[in-house]
Amino acid sequence: MGGLRLRTAQIPLLSCTTGGEVTELDAEHLWQVLRRPFEVERVLNGLLRLDRHRYLDLSPSGSLANLVRPRLTDRSASRTFPVLSPFSTDGALWERVLADRTAADRS
Repeated sequence: MGGLRLRTAQIPLLSCTTGGEVTELDAEHLWQVLRRPFEVERVLNGLLRLDRHRYLDLSPSGSLANLVRPRLTDRSASRTFPVLSPFSTDGALWERVLADRTAADRS
C-alpha cells in the first residue's frame, strides 16, 4: 500500500467482505477484500431490515438497483435510484433523487 494513508470514514462504511460496519479501515481489511468472496446479500439484508434508506446505484448498468428493487414492498420506506445510465444524459435520474429527498424532508 506504499504511502497510502487511510483515515476514519465520516459516514458508516459497510463491508461486503465482513458483512458489517468497518470501524477501522486498514491494509489488512483491504487485503481481505481482494481475497475473500464479496457477500453483498449479507449487508443488504441488514440494511433492508431497517427500511429507511435511499440506495443510489452509481454503476452504469444499474445492477445494485436491480438487486434491491424487487425486495422492496409497496409500503417500504426505502427507495432505490439508478443515477447513471447511458440512455439518460439530461440529469433526469438525479432530479428524481432530489425530488424524493425534498418529499421526504416535508413529511
